[in-house]
Amino acid sequence: MLAADGQEGMETFRRHAGEIALILLDLPLPTMSGEEVLDELKRLESRAEIILFTGHAADINQYASVASVLHKPVDSTTLAHTVRKLLDARPTPLNG
Repeated sequence: MLAADGQEGMETFRRHAGEIALILLDLPLPTMSGEEVLDELKRLESRAEIILFTGHAADINQYASVASVLHKPVDSTTLAHTVRKLLDARPTPLNG
């Protein structure tokens, strides 16, 4: 599922929360920032894994406790490895 901005992303998440195992999230988003999306996901107690993309090195430490943070630009090998690592580490199926 794709979303054009943070608000659309949250609307999509609310409709499909039980089906979403992984969220790819950029910090700078229109209508609702990536930081606001993270706050909302925490409030909703989302079980989805999150990969956060940022162009600022300082964000890596700030968000590392709630997401896997990748510094942009990200190469496809790094992204694929991070996705695999997160999904393989899930203790139970999403709907289980």
